[in-house]
Order: sequence, then structure tokens, then C-alpha cells
Amino acid sequence: MCQVDVKLSLSLSLSLSLSLSQFQGGSLGKGTAMKKGSDIDLIVFFNEYNNIEELIADKHQIIDDIFNYFDDLYIHQFQYMSFVRKNNYLIQYEIRLFNSNRSFHLDILPAMPVLDDHYSPNDLLSVYKEMEFKQEYIRSHYSACFAKIQRKMMQNKPNNVHDLIYLLKSWKNRFHVPIKSYCCEVIGMFVHYKWFDEEECFDVSEAFVEAMRFLSRYKTLYVALPFYYKIKRWKRHFPDKPYILDPVNPFSDTTDRTLDEDKMDKIEKCATTTFIKFKSENEYQHVSMEQEDKATTQLIPTPQWPRAIKCGPHTNGYLPVSMELEDKATTQFIPTTQWPQAITNEPQTKYEHLLEEGGFAANRRKSPTSGCKCCLVIALLVIVFIVLIVLVGILVYTLKKQ
Repeated sequence: MCQVDVKLSLSLSLSLSLSLSQFQGGSLGKGTAMKKGSDIDLIVFFNEYNNIEELIADKHQIIDDIFNYFDDLYIHQFQYMSFVRKNNYLIQYEIRLFNSNRSFHLDILPAMPVLDDHYSPNDLLSVYKEMEFKQEYIRSHYSACFAKIQRKMMQNKPNNVHDLIYLLKSWKNRFHVPIKSYCCEVIGMFVHYKWFDEEECFDVSEAFVEAMRFLSRYKTLYVALPFYYKIKRWKRHFPDKPYILDPVNPFSDTTDRTLDEDKMDKIEKCATTTFIKFKSENEYQHVSMEQEDKATTQLIPTPQWPRAIKCGPHTNGYLPVSMELEDKATTQFIPTTQWPQAITNEPQTKYEHLLEEGGFAANRRKSPTSGCKCCLVIALLVIVFIVLIVLVGILVYTLKKQ
């Protein structure tokens, strides 16, 4: 993929006669890409602009110049490069490298450097203040400019956070859930921050359950993470619910604001169904694993989710678990102390409290038979009590008569 970036960067630099630098953003740049179906975001930073308005004024011409340049079939070194679409923010191509069996989308986004590589928190605050009083349309063009900060933020997260994000994106793709890819990344970071105190090692399956419980109330969600900005300072600029803000940009909502009620209902329904199904005792199997002659039992979900298909001894207190998800085999190292404990011959109760918190407790009702039994017992006790009162009254009356 880096060869793609280098070729295009050099080509664009020569063709546009401008000082620019390329940067690989998106899922690939942040290390959260799916093996199948991931696109490439090539962000081209034009260094000659002093403000975002100047860049916006020239974006149409820049995108047209890129289109005209790559319209020449002999200018690029790919098996093929086909134009897909262009808008006010990007131009998209479908390309295939030589000796490759798959094609992918390449998005080229013009941007400008709003911060240098050695920026301080005050420098970032100055950019936010600069954006504060600009029109919403102009603010939207800053999103690509924050790509380097987004990548740095994600690269500093533990491997388990990346695994959680991969699970969320797999769930999104498998069930065609209308959520943006970057929104899945923010949800993963939010769950890690809120429920696991940003610990390096945590139970990924438990975190996934929390994410499903969280998304089951999609219409009322509001998320802002205090990684780069103070929430109280910028709260008055937040949109109406639901919103899941970009952690590096307080003016950017990662949710799709165009979703109608039916699509939001689909998100909630799919998350709720997955939440309940993931917890069901019938959806788990017990897999015995050994490490240093010590048997440990791990609880593994059904094939719809990661399932252990191979295990063996490993160093440093970890076991390699080969996981099969959407026909992609990966290896994840899970600390033995973090494994969910299986309860043999008993119902799974690890996430029982989530039923109460998630609002699903109302479905668990007492059977009519148990209610009738309770009423019968109470009636019998009342009858016995009345009989005792009558007997005591007769006894007292008899004693007084004597």
C-alpha cells in the first residue's frame, strides 16, 4: 500500500507544481483496517496555503487537476485505475495493483497542515478557537487536516482496543449495520475509557458486550471523549442526540446525521439481538486449554464470533488463540487472567447484571403456576388464623360462664 502512496505523491507533486506531502490516513494508517474491504485514504497536504478558506476556494480546481492527470491511462503504474466519484472533499478511484487479485477504493483528499509535528496542547486549542466561529461547512473541511493526530491517538491504544474495534467492524459488515467505520473506532475507544479505565489488558469479549448494550440505545447516545479537548468548554457546540464526537475534533460528529428512524431502529435492534445472543448460555462452548501443566477453561462464543480453533503453550503467561472471523484467520494473545471463567453445568451468569442495566429484566416474569401457589398458601394461612381466633373466643366465653 505504501508503494501506492509514493507513486501518487510523486506524480501529483510533479503535475500540480505545488509543495505538498502525502499521508496515509483512514483505517490502514491507524492500523484498524479489515483484511477484506478496506479502502485507502491518501491525504495530500498542500503546504502553500495560509488558511482553510484559501484551500476550499482551490479544492475544485485541485480535484479537477487530479482527475485530468490520471485520465491518462499511461501515467500510472497499476493494472487498472478507474474513476468512481468526486465531491467537494475528495476524488475516489478504484485501483488494482499488478499481481493482485483484488481491487480497492482509493480516496484522495486535499488538506493543509493546521499543526506541525511538534504541536503543543495550546497549539491545538488555538485551532479549535479558530474553528469556533466559522460556518459549519468550512469547519467540515478541517476533518482531513486532523488525520495525523487521529493516527497518533490510535497508535497509542493497546492491542486489545484494536481487537475490539476489529470485532465491531466485523459485526457492522456482517449484519450491514449503517454505522461509519470511524464511528466504530470511537465506540471502541469509548468503551475502553468508560468501562475499563483505559487498562492495557482487558476482556475483549466483555468489552464487545458493553458496546452492544451501548448501541442498543443508539437514538439517545451522546459521546465526547476528553482526550484532546475539554468537554465543558465546547459542549455548547455539540449537536442534538444522537452524537458520537471525534476525540480530536469537537465539531465533528462521527455518526451519520442523515439516518432516518428506520435505519436507527435497525442499529438498536441488531445491537439488542446481538447483546442477548452473545450472553446466552447456549451460544457458548467450553474449550479446555493447558499451559505449563495447568488446565484452564475458556468460554468461547459460537462461530458467528471469534472461536478458538487452535491453542498451545506460549511464553510470558499468554496463550495464542487462532480466531476465525469472516474467513480471516488471525492470532490474538489473551492473558490467562483475563479469560472469562466457564461455569460447568450451571447457567452463565458473568454478564447477568447487564440484563438489569440494559433494561431487559422486564422479560423475565414469574410463571402463573408459581403465582397461584403463593395465593393458595396465603389463603390457607388466613383461614387458619380465623379458625384460631374463633377457638380462642369460644374458650374465653366458656371460662367466663363457669
